[in-house]
Amino acid sequence: MQAPQIPLNEAQRLQALHELEILDTAAEERFDRLTRLAKHYFAVPTVLVSLVDANRQWFKSVQGLDACETTREISFCGHAILQNDIFFIPDATQDSRFADNPLVIGAPYIVSYAGMPLRLDNGYCVGTLCLIDYQQRQFSEEQFQSLRDLGKLVQQELQLKEILTRAQAFYDTEHRLHTIVDNLLDGIVVADKQGNIRNVNPTIEQLFGYAEHELQQQPLSQLVLLPQLLNHLAALSNECQPCRANAQRKDGGIFPIEFYIKAVPQDTDMVWICFIRDISERTRIEQIKSEFVATVSHELRTPLTSIRGALGLVLGKAAVGMSEKAKSLLETAYRNSERLSLLINDILDVEKIESGHLSLKMQAIDLVKIAQQAVMANEGYATQHQVSLVFNHTPDSAMVMADEHRLLQVFANLISNAVKFSYAQGTVNITLSHEQDKYQVSVKDYGQGIPEAFKAHIFSRFAQADSTDSRPKNGTGLGLNISQAIIEQHGGTLAYQSQEGLGAEFYFVLPQLQTES
Repeated sequence: MQAPQIPLNEAQRLQALHELEILDTAAEERFDRLTRLAKHYFAVPTVLVSLVDANRQWFKSVQGLDACETTREISFCGHAILQNDIFFIPDATQDSRFADNPLVIGAPYIVSYAGMPLRLDNGYCVGTLCLIDYQQRQFSEEQFQSLRDLGKLVQQELQLKEILTRAQAFYDTEHRLHTIVDNLLDGIVVADKQGNIRNVNPTIEQLFGYAEHELQQQPLSQLVLLPQLLNHLAALSNECQPCRANAQRKDGGIFPIEFYIKAVPQDTDMVWICFIRDISERTRIEQIKSEFVATVSHELRTPLTSIRGALGLVLGKAAVGMSEKAKSLLETAYRNSERLSLLINDILDVEKIESGHLSLKMQAIDLVKIAQQAVMANEGYATQHQVSLVFNHTPDSAMVMADEHRLLQVFANLISNAVKFSYAQGTVNITLSHEQDKYQVSVKDYGQGIPEAFKAHIFSRFAQADSTDSRPKNGTGLGLNISQAIIEQHGGTLAYQSQEGLGAEFYFVLPQLQTES
């Protein structure tokens, strides 16, 4: 007798079998129904659903046999689970592997055996659906195919608990998702690729005043008032930032919204998912803030200009014969008025950037000349701090499309920062170079560098490495934030590199002006 071999994946196979939690359970009609059908169809006396455990084969369903299990060592099914297809023995008495098997030479005196391996979805074979006869048998290919089909039905039944568990988990997940979606503050619209609405969440019903059935198959443009919305869906779907538009309620009321659109594959098709947020309150607050900033800045700027002018005249013409203490106080007042004026201008620029009203007067300009102009304009400030400005440029000319005034503002911010954080007798290098179809301008100092903890906030508003009242470096903390916005509106980028104690280098890149050939 030949005992069945142990599969190489035996440990994993046994784990898969035990996870079914079916061994030693009571008989079940769902299995017995299949074995009765097989017994009748194949006209055999015995049919088993046999599960091969570590040292035994245990029968989940039995037709025509009194036993409920046998040892694995003498089992036919132990051999069958090693096969990829039906394991068929037409006459065991003539087969050297089974001729002296106790189940052949003794009860139940097996002669013919056909076992279909029961392979789970995870690939592990846990048992067989087997046909046993006590005389020689042959089966047609059609009958073998029927045995395969019945075997697949048994496999499904074996995994039914797992399938039900998965289905319950899916239902629970879907239920949770529905609960989340239904309670989101943002409205969600699902539209087909033609832009017609399929589904909405309750927030959309509340926001627009429609019942869901009223919106079904209606165009998304009925809600979102964006010209040629359907033509722009693909472009909007690629936007990283939310878009703004107006929306219309059922009663005709118009209100501002912020929305995202994403394309989502669905079977062989796709749908648009649109997330809509009412920003009426935010827009109102932004308007109030904008008006407040503009009003306050205007009311401050007018008297401040007069104060600066008056202080300048006093220091210029009336300072002769003035005591040193009085002169010092006037100079302090004049410096502070300049600083306050700078702060007001920066706040106005920030407001323009935030509201999207920062207008640029774009024209073809030579970046080399702008840089030279900026160096000259900041030479006096550098001299006050005992710092030298050195300008190097590889190209003799660097034509870009830009706003001259705004670029000079960026240069002033970067150069003044570099001077402020340089040591006395130090140098600030301004370098202009050409890289493919772009120009890069860098401003490098050799001062104290940027603290590691501050790097994450370097471009934030009002960001300053030393925010105490006693800090020696004056500034509004808005310059880098404004500079970054200006460069980005020019289609460029502003970045930096720094090592604490070894200085910092800020650089911006602008696209080269393309001339027609």
